[in-house]
Amino acid sequence: MEATKAEGLNDQLAEALKQLNLKEAERSRFEVALVQARTWLAEARERRAKFVKELAGAADDAERGFVELEIDEADREVISHERFIESHTLMLTEIVTARNTLLAEYEMLNAQVEAAKKAVALEAWQREIEQAFNTASDALDRARTSLGELVIAARKGADAFGHPAHAWLTQLNEGLFGKQGNLDVRGFVDRYDYNPSQFTFVIKPQVRRKDLQ
Repeated sequence: MEATKAEGLNDQLAEALKQLNLKEAERSRFEVALVQARTWLAEARERRAKFVKELAGAADDAERGFVELEIDEADREVISHERFIESHTLMLTEIVTARNTLLAEYEMLNAQVEAAKKAVALEAWQREIEQAFNTASDALDRARTSLGELVIAARKGADAFGHPAHAWLTQLNEGLFGKQGNLDVRGFVDRYDYNPSQFTFVIKPQVRRKDLQ
């Protein structure tokens, strides 16, 4: 369930990133165009200012007419660049707004994807820990039953053979307790990573009721 949800969200996230990248590229193109337009506008204004100065020092009507034509051309360029900058500045504002909306959608989807991944990981952990609990429970049951069968066999031997059986059982019991009492030497270490009291059990010799019949 969660894995399917995560897969669907990943597809949406990939599409959102694609749209965001397209909008980023469009924004970049407009910003470059505006920088160039402002450069051209500054150059046109400089040319106009230059021609205005030349107009004041024109020697005759012919020269004055030529300079006025240059001023008119510079004026047209200035107006053209100003209109371009104005329109593209408005368009860039709309692009940035759209880009911010896409970015917000992408970040929201990304958060959902991360949450879905965590949910998938949680499901996997739940299966793993459930299996570990079942394995431990089965092992505890086997340990109880094994000790119970050991007690039954010991009782039978003691009843049948008396002192020799008691002596042999004492020797075996000392070996068993010695082995289980030296766990450090055998490489066992305690684990207290998480609430050890929940995982500490006393194993007693037991058998199932059905086996007593």
